[in-house]
Amino acid sequence: MPLMVSVSGVRGIVGIDLTPEVIVHWVSAFASQLPKGAKVVVGGDPRPTREAIRKVVFGTLESCGCQVYDLGIAATPTIAIGIEELHADGGIAITASHNPAEWNALKFFRKDGRFLLESEGRMLHQIVSNRTFHYSEWRQLGTTIPSPLDIVDAHIERVLKTPGVDVDAIRHARLKVSCDGGNGVAGKCIPRLLEKLNVQMSDNSLGMDADGNFQRKLEPTPDVLIALGEEVIRSHSDIGFAFDPDGDRLAIVGSDGTPLGEETTLVIAIDQVLRVMKGPVVVNISTTMAVEEIAKRYQVPVYRTKVGEANVAEKMLEVNAVCGGEGNGGVMVPSCHPGRDSLVGIALILSAIAQRGPLSQILKEIPRYELIKRSIHLDSNILEKYGGIHQFLEAFANERPYELWDRLDGLKQFREHGWVQIRGSNTEPIIRVFAEATTKDLAESYCDDLFHRIGRFIS
Repeated sequence: MPLMVSVSGVRGIVGIDLTPEVIVHWVSAFASQLPKGAKVVVGGDPRPTREAIRKVVFGTLESCGCQVYDLGIAATPTIAIGIEELHADGGIAITASHNPAEWNALKFFRKDGRFLLESEGRMLHQIVSNRTFHYSEWRQLGTTIPSPLDIVDAHIERVLKTPGVDVDAIRHARLKVSCDGGNGVAGKCIPRLLEKLNVQMSDNSLGMDADGNFQRKLEPTPDVLIALGEEVIRSHSDIGFAFDPDGDRLAIVGSDGTPLGEETTLVIAIDQVLRVMKGPVVVNISTTMAVEEIAKRYQVPVYRTKVGEANVAEKMLEVNAVCGGEGNGGVMVPSCHPGRDSLVGIALILSAIAQRGPLSQILKEIPRYELIKRSIHLDSNILEKYGGIHQFLEAFANERPYELWDRLDGLKQFREHGWVQIRGSNTEPIIRVFAEATTKDLAESYCDDLFHRIGRFIS
């Protein structure tokens, strides 16, 4: 499995692709771009390789003369906010997000708490390739200390002030929720948020020990949330919340135990924000077209970007957007901070329930389409033959040059009642296939058609 390099950082299987040498090179390159004596915030999820990698990261940053604030086990959005609150020059999240336990990654942040821009990511990669690192002499080495501030508390305080969040309504509604933290960072922050909101968490919520002892597939897709649905029913909860290991994505389960998909998370959150603050919305190209319908209600524009939190955040700031995100459950509200944040998503959805009635009623008020997501793993022979995933997709598109494809990110084609898209993953050596339509059968037919065509092309 090759090392996966993206705009925001690098990830791989620990000990095979992501080795101590690789970690030293990337962290050294990152530190070399920062001011002398830079302050760097570091945190991450609790996966099994956490401690070994943290030690390498801390030692490398100290060797580069950086002053390191250790947030310990912390959600990715908490790390981003920590950079701002501590007036740091940058940050590193040690997390492979939804990848399996054997993976880990380094995600790099700018001083404004955003992931690196595409141009900055390319520059970082070039420094790694050229080995142009700068280390400090022995009298100017850095140090690592715990954060002097409670960053989780600072994060929660920002969430409570986010447009669309009605703290009083939530507190008076006396809601009950069930959670599946997936044994990631959720256990470190979600109970504290719920306590602030006077929301009860069911006693048998799942995976809320932030110990990295992963018991389920880490991506909170509907197929892995059956147990959470059962707990929602058993405990008579108003809703179920599920998280990925680093806490930036949010999936929901209805009071009847039905997983509702991560796209629904984003649509409800956007609708809730637009009720109190009108303005542009930004989402990525793979997000449900229900967003356009919601925006039309409030007469605000929608802008679409390439997939990737950094791309959405950059466009949000450019157009002064009030909200947006990614259809994988990544809610983004720039007034809190311009990054995906499950805590913001929770507060907005609970506000909607507290103000307007049960989730079943809210679902009747929002447009919903059927979105199918599948993956095709490409073996090393295919990748070598075409020179990479993106070259493979170009070759596939050129097989039928008369077809029209939107090439903003991968290949997207609009159909009479929806759309279909294929794009290379930023985090794994796979092709993602998306199809959305007015009915499930139609979406599946779009997806099947593209799957068969790709299969014929490969063979």
